[in-house]
Amino acid sequence: MAAQFLQVNGRQVINLDPLGFEEFFVATRSSQQAATILRLQKSIAQTKSVNVQKQLKGRLSAARRMQSIFWPTNGRLKLAGLRMPNLEGEPTVLADPVAIQGALKDYWAPVYAHKEIDMDAAIKLFNIFRRRNLHKFNFSNLSLPDSDFFEEYIPKLRDSATGKNGIPYSAYKAVVPLSAHIFSIHTKYMSSNSQPVGLQNFNEQLLWFAPKGVTAEDDFGVYREPSQLRTIFGSNTDCKIVAGAIASVLTPATLAVTPDIQRGFCRGRQLSLNVVDLDSFMRAFYVIFPGPWNVRNLENLPVTALYDFCNAFPTLLHEWLFLVLIGLQVPIEFRWVIWWMYSLVSAFSSGLVMDLCCFSFWVVSKQVVLLAPSFSYWVSTQ
Repeated sequence: MAAQFLQVNGRQVINLDPLGFEEFFVATRSSQQAATILRLQKSIAQTKSVNVQKQLKGRLSAARRMQSIFWPTNGRLKLAGLRMPNLEGEPTVLADPVAIQGALKDYWAPVYAHKEIDMDAAIKLFNIFRRRNLHKFNFSNLSLPDSDFFEEYIPKLRDSATGKNGIPYSAYKAVVPLSAHIFSIHTKYMSSNSQPVGLQNFNEQLLWFAPKGVTAEDDFGVYREPSQLRTIFGSNTDCKIVAGAIASVLTPATLAVTPDIQRGFCRGRQLSLNVVDLDSFMRAFYVIFPGPWNVRNLENLPVTALYDFCNAFPTLLHEWLFLVLIGLQVPIEFRWVIWWMYSLVSAFSSGLVMDLCCFSFWVVSKQVVLLAPSFSYWVSTQ
């Protein structure tokens, strides 16, 4: 199969037949999902445990949703072009890959560009939190994940889309002891102030522009404005394994300083509980204070402020991130590993446009400026 679609030219791999590969991929993936659905249906019919049935039905529902990604025509919801607003009111439609590349870069590069931070205000803000929660800090005695840790961690990983180098988790699962040994050495290698060799390749990512929402025109072609796209980054699995292992070690101590009212993005929390909480508080308020409301007592009316950040995690202020890591007394070895994962990051996007010809382009390269050695001194003295 590889010889039919791929050609290796030096260090470059070329897809000889993008349309054929697309058809092969869709047919294979659809067949896999159909087999998964059939297997789950049989398991549900054979089991007598209500709890097991409930779990299997949840997995069956997820498999059906995955199957529904593929349209009856065996096509997938993919961007066919961009609508670019203009002053005349009628948007310009871009379908040429080169024009699309330029428009996406022009819109998204500023989103990920470096943003200035008021360091004095940031330090004062964090120190308020530190004074109230210092007794909960339990980071200083943590150790980097070793070979034994990776040997337990790697088999638990669930397969997902690969990064730019195309290596899946299953490649590391096939030789867990060797993989664990290599990852422990590499993590230790990244824990000093010496820039790791090959860091730029390690931090290369794929970037997918997923269309937001559904429109009536999607049956004919998927067109969106750049602001109506969701960016999804796919790191190489070796980078994700190192990042996941570091996060796993830090999680227990992090949860200890995480407020209970924080919903979502934390282990054991559910983001959807925000909706339940808001609804409950609003109903309780109107029972206790039914009104009537007028100009004289509007100051007593609570206001719900909801924010929609363009890209919450990718656009996190790096100076603030490391300010918090230092303030929490996270060991410097951890901070260096995280530092190098935030340095020399590049993102490439590849997709299928119009005639299904593959294209790839450089989106944005960002490099964090090394913080001065006195940075930790600022935190300790404020």
